[in-house]
Amino acid sequence: MKRLIFVMLTIVFVIAACNKDERVINIDDFNTTTPENKPFEVNFNTFPKGDNESIRLMTRNLEEIYFSRSVFIRGNCTHIKAFNSKQSYYNIIRYEYDARLDKITQYINGAIANNNGDTFFFSGYLIISLTDNKIVGKININYGFGKFLGIFGSIIINGTTHIKSGANKITGKGFISYYNN
Repeated sequence: MKRLIFVMLTIVFVIAACNKDERVINIDDFNTTTPENKPFEVNFNTFPKGDNESIRLMTRNLEEIYFSRSVFIRGNCTHIKAFNSKQSYYNIIRYEYDARLDKITQYINGAIANNNGDTFFFSGYLIISLTDNKIVGKININYGFGKFLGIFGSIIINGTTHIKSGANKITGKGFISYYNN
C-alpha cells in the first residue's frame, strides 16, 4: 500500500511539474494579418564598383561607352533611412539596344540593405537615353528578410546618368507591401 501511494504521489508531482511549463497557444501570437500596402519613394546615386568587368558598347555616333556590370547604391528610401552602401548594389544581367541605337535597356537585379541587415531584393529594367542622358524604368521588389520579410511591390524610376563615369542619380515612387514585424 505504501508503494502504491508513493508511486501515485510521484505521478502527481511529475504531472504538476509538466503543467507549470504548459502554455496556452493564442492565435494572436501568430502574424495572421495581411501585408500593409505602403507608399514607397527612393532617392539614390549609383557608382561603378570599379573592380569588376565592364561592358563595351558603341553609340549611334560610333562612340565607345563602358558600363560596369555591377554598381554600388548610396541613398535612402521611405523605409530605410540610409542604405548600407557596401551591401546595397545592383548587377546588370544583360543589355539591349533599341533599333536606332539611341537607347539602351539594362536588365538588373540587386539588393538594398540597412545597417541592421534588413534587406530587400529587386529586379527590373532601366532605359537609358544616349541622346539626353535620361533614365526611366521599373523595379519590382521580389522578397526580403529582417523587417522586410514577405515584401513585394514596384517602383517607377526616373533619373539621369553620366555616361562617361557610369554614375546615376535616380528617384522613384511606387508602393510596397510587407508585414509589420
